[in-house]
Formats: sequence, C-alpha cells, structure tokens
Amino acid sequence: ADPASPYRDYYIFAGKDGVRPNNWGSFFGGSCWAADPAGTGQSYFHLFAKEMPDLNWKNPAVREEMFKAAEFWLKKGVDGLRLDAFIHIAKADLRQSYPSEDDKPVIAEDFFANRPEVQEWLAPFCARLREEFPDLLLLGEAASASINLAADYTDPKRNLMDSVITFRYFTEKEDSVNPAFSGQYQPKEFDWLAFKQNQTVWQQTLSAMPTLYWSNHDMARLATRIAKTPVQQRSLAMAMYLERGIPVIYYGEELGLHNLEFDDVEQFADETVADFVKEAGEAGVDEKTALAMASRTHKLPARGPMPWDGSQ
Repeated sequence: ADPASPYRDYYIFAGKDGVRPNNWGSFFGGSCWAADPAGTGQSYFHLFAKEMPDLNWKNPAVREEMFKAAEFWLKKGVDGLRLDAFIHIAKADLRQSYPSEDDKPVIAEDFFANRPEVQEWLAPFCARLREEFPDLLLLGEAASASINLAADYTDPKRNLMDSVITFRYFTEKEDSVNPAFSGQYQPKEFDWLAFKQNQTVWQQTLSAMPTLYWSNHDMARLATRIAKTPVQQRSLAMAMYLERGIPVIYYGEELGLHNLEFDDVEQFADETVADFVKEAGEAGVDEKTALAMASRTHKLPARGPMPWDGSQ
C-alpha cells in the first residue's frame, strides 16, 4: 500500500492516473492490469487471476526470497519442485502495446513468454538449489515453449530444468467447430495423426527425459476428452507411460475419473465461459447445451474432489 515501501518493487506497478500502461491481456480474460488498491492511479500486473499479482523477478531481492521459499520446502524433505509457469517470469518493456485494431486486451505472448531473462535469472537459482540438494528434481511448466526452447530449458549445460511440461502434445481438429460462435469451449475431435507426429518429435529431439502425461489441472480429463471406455483409458495409459520419459499422473486418472458437470455459469468462475455461453445463445444454442460443452472442455470441472469410500 505504501509506494515508498521496498516491498512495492516485489510486484509490477505501472501506468498513471488510472490509465493502463499497455493493452496486454490476461490468460484468465480481460486486461492483465488491475487498479492499485492503494489508490495511487497506477495498475498492478497479473498475467493470471487478479488475486495472483506477478512477482517482479527483475528485482534481485525477489529472486533471493524465491530461493529461500524453495529451500524451506526442500529442507523439509521434499524431493522436487514443480516450477509453475516459469516461462512467464520476464516481461518486455511495459510501454509497448501489442498491435491491434481495437482497444480490447490482447494475449501478447511475445512480450511475456520465453524471454531471454528467464534463463538468465533461473540458472543461478537452480544451481544454488542443486549445490545444497544434489538429488533435487526440477520439473518446469513450459506450456507454450517450442521444442527447441524445451531442449534449451532441459540442457544439462544450462543448469535449469530436469524436465518440462509442454501443452504441445495434444492437437484437436477444428473442422467440427460450429463457426456461428466461439470455438473456445466447443468439444473437438482429437487429431491422432498430429499426436503421433508431436510425440515423435518430442521423443527424438529432447536429450533430457520428456514428461509423459494425458491430463493435468489445466485441461479436461482424459476420460472426458478422448477415452470413452475403460479399455481405451488403459490402452492410452500404456501407450503413453511406456515411452521414454517421466510419467506425470493427474490425481483420479488411475480411477478413470470424468469431468464434473456444471449447470450454472458461475461455477466456472471464469468470465470467458460467460462470454462463450452468451455468444452461443446469440447463435441459437440454448444455455444448457452451452454449459454441457464447457463442462466437457473447461479445466475447472476436471478439478473435482478425489472420491473415497469407507473400505480399506
């Protein structure tokens, strides 16, 4: 709240007089800038939810605090760490807007993903951790990184990640999408040929161990997306987990769990779903059908509780 506090620079503030510094958009919808609650007229940066302001990794004090946070858990006996969205810790000059024909926020990945400073800042962070914990496993989430960047991030000579999670394994066919409204949450057919080609490239290019997964907390579950029967689920598990790499299994996948089914747009807690349902309605699709589509494709219905019973 205090603009003179040293902790102010632990986050990213910019702009003035209530005017955002650029047109960059949040992955969770809308602008990645929110008004400073302290009322300074500046905005703070949040690439994801507005309750999750980005840390300012450019500040050496922040990098030191993050090292201490990692060290705290490793001293408790944790064997490894997942570095969530590490490819987004560096941002370009905040005065640059993404070229656009209107004033709507734009997902400007070139300005906040896979920038050179990512490796510059993380290399000493990872090296220090490995000096203290030589058996540490660092698993980085590099959602949009190309295969070449993934190879860089996992190159032992660069001393960064042991393995990275990519979102580029899975390709869907767009030809089944109804063009009358947004295809964002419309169920799509899985592209098996593209999947095989993707797997071949990642298996052959990475010298480090690739991650092997079908589901995670940011996508619909395998049993909802692709595998319609237990036999299909087991077959796909075998096809994936017998490849070269590190299996990463999302909780409940061993039980063949499906996505939950939401019947209210508020349950998604995501303004992009509200926009989707509205647009679908304008195209003549009733709300129940639109919500069923979103339940099959959105990440939140994949986060249902793990089922338990009273048996041993």
